Amino acid sequence: MLASRSIAEQNMSDEIRSMIHNELENKETDELIKIWTMNDRYSWTDETFEVIKGILLERHVEIPVQAPPIFTEKEKEKVILQEHRKNKQPAYYNPESIYRLGKWINIISYIYLVVSVIGNLYTYRIIDYFNTLTAGEYLVQVAIVLTVFICIRAIPKLLMLLMEIEFNTRGKK
Repeated sequence: MLASRSIAEQNMSDEIRSMIHNELENKETDELIKIWTMNDRYSWTDETFEVIKGILLERHVEIPVQAPPIFTEKEKEKVILQEHRKNKQPAYYNPESIYRLGKWINIISYIYLVVSVIGNLYTYRIIDYFNTLTAGEYLVQVAIVLTVFICIRAIPKLLMLLMEIEFNTRGKK
């Protein structure tokens, strides 16, 4: 029984590696080297790094030294900030300020959600007393609140995306 489970796990592991290999073999060597050297274990699995190493060896590329592994989102943000500092500080913004702003926007989005839901419930009870608001109209209000919440939550992601685009295009002509 134990041996059959081990064989099944091995087959599944081989399937996963094959899928990862199929995805990564189309990437440019420079991109694979960047993933390998950054050593972001928060975003990529151990199997992915094994596959990347194999692909680089297949392409006869010398395996570069990896940075210390990244295991959390906070560590990843710290590495990205260090990368920004190392490659000239941007002229129009401070990456640390953008990260702080993103965190505050996320906090504010949750406050907005709670206040809006409580306010709508209170409003619904008052208006429902006079029978002027249907459940469908209330659901539309909730949908609007959720849409605004999602949009507010997207702002930090958009800021990070724009910051990354600016960083990656800096100095290229």
